[in-house]
Amino acid sequence: MQVAYEVLHLLSDGKFHSGTLLAQHLGVSRSSIWKGIAFLRKLELPIQSVTGRGYRWFAPTELLHKKTIMAALTPKAQECLGRLDVVNVVTSTNDYLIQRLAHGIPSGTVCVAEGQTAGRGRMGRQWRSPIAANIYLSLYWRLPTKLHDLSGLSLIAGLAVLEALKSLVILPPDLGIKWPNDIWYQSAKLAGILTESIGCGNTTDVIIGIGLNVSMPSAEKSNPLWTSLENIFGITLSRNQLIAQILNVLVDLLDCFQQQGFAAFMPLWADYDLLFNKTIQLSHEQLTQVGIAKGVNQRGELCVQMGDTMKAIRSGEVSVRPQEKVIA
Repeated sequence: MQVAYEVLHLLSDGKFHSGTLLAQHLGVSRSSIWKGIAFLRKLELPIQSVTGRGYRWFAPTELLHKKTIMAALTPKAQECLGRLDVVNVVTSTNDYLIQRLAHGIPSGTVCVAEGQTAGRGRMGRQWRSPIAANIYLSLYWRLPTKLHDLSGLSLIAGLAVLEALKSLVILPPDLGIKWPNDIWYQSAKLAGILTESIGCGNTTDVIIGIGLNVSMPSAEKSNPLWTSLENIFGITLSRNQLIAQILNVLVDLLDCFQQQGFAAFMPLWADYDLLFNKTIQLSHEQLTQVGIAKGVNQRGELCVQMGDTMKAIRSGEVSVRPQEKVIA
């Protein structure tokens, strides 16, 4: 609903605006403004209404701005990222790019959205995507490599997010990656990655989707399974600046990956590995096994000690959960 998003931009200053002035500014009826406000509230935005004063977006979050993001990109990233689409609400940013592949979008196309109606993570899990609160970003990248040669690629995006954050804030020691690419802080998820690949002969089209919680709505703040940058650092970081920095780092890491493969990232992975030497559960269909995580190999596979056997686990095979017991 376009009127709703136009109202949202007008309310982003955090001040009261009367329905009459909003209608006059946008050239619509008061009824359209009322419907727009109702639509925004359904998207979980805390829109206040006070008789005699009008409407206000309580504690507004910075809205996405294409020019601001582009201006913060490095020259290399600007060259590699030929197209940036900033949209309001989509089913998911991955879907947005996948649907446009047939239209010949260039490698380096990025989509960022204010919200998602059907955000998803690995293994079909739902990804909560409230509007104007977090980062929902997808990058389309064409690699001159066959699909089976891209092992470890999905792990790169998680490293890019952490390296981008590290350039902006001091990271606490218990912020890291739970293999293959979930970013956790004190056992609560901060970010997730969904990589989808399509092999095309000697090349592979890859969509890298990133969901990063920046400022969770009040309804989610007490959920122990989720956390946000605001909860961790006590400040609200600029989403536009974060998006640009993630893209800056991701472009560099993808370039390195194309040249050297995942083996080049093993030392960096070790710095952020939250599972190393921990007892973990591996679940696949109806089977659950227990082992000790021993880092990753050169293909980005999780190495798990099970008795006298060392097994290499691929990211698409299992769900991995840590247990409390830590092996010294």
